[in-house]
Formats: sequence, structure tokens, C-alpha cells
Amino acid sequence: MTRKNLSASGYATLQRSERSFSIRSLVLVLESLGFVKALAAIYSNLLEETVSPRRTLHFIHAQLACIMLVLPIACPLLVHALLFVWAVLAVRGCRKS
Repeated sequence: MTRKNLSASGYATLQRSERSFSIRSLVLVLESLGFVKALAAIYSNLLEETVSPRRTLHFIHAQLACIMLVLPIACPLLVHALLFVWAVLAVRGCRKS
């Protein structure tokens, strides 16, 4: 299909589905990597419960968000507020997984 053949809403839907597919495939590739599985085993030992590779990726995301929040960078207050929101959402994502 080309852009000429699609209506505006049809093209937007196609773009969303392609983006969604690429994110899903990226998550699947990351889950299959050896270091993610090894890190999941470490988390499983620490938490004394089974931790899946997907939950491990959520933990990594939350850790990155929190590190970015506490790093001393000179930026406007709005950026710090956005980093705080990102960290809160990342930590909440860990609870859901």
C-alpha cells in the first residue's frame, strides 16, 4: 500500500500498528538476550520469587529513570518535574508486571 491509496486515518492507523509491532519485536529481542536472563536470575535470588525477563526490563527501566532523576544536572525545573513523573511511572510499571 502506498500513501496515495490510504486515507488520512488509515495511514495513521498503519503507522501506529507498525510502531507497535516494532516495539513488541524489540522487547522480544531484549528478553531473549543472555544478560537479561542472567539479571533475571539475580533478581530472582534477591527477591526470593521468580522474576521474568520482561519484569527485569521493567526493573532496568525504573533504575534508569531514578538515576536520571538524582543525577546533578543543571536544567530547568520543568525538566526535573518531567524526570520525576517518568521515575514514578517507571516504578509503577514494575508493580504491574
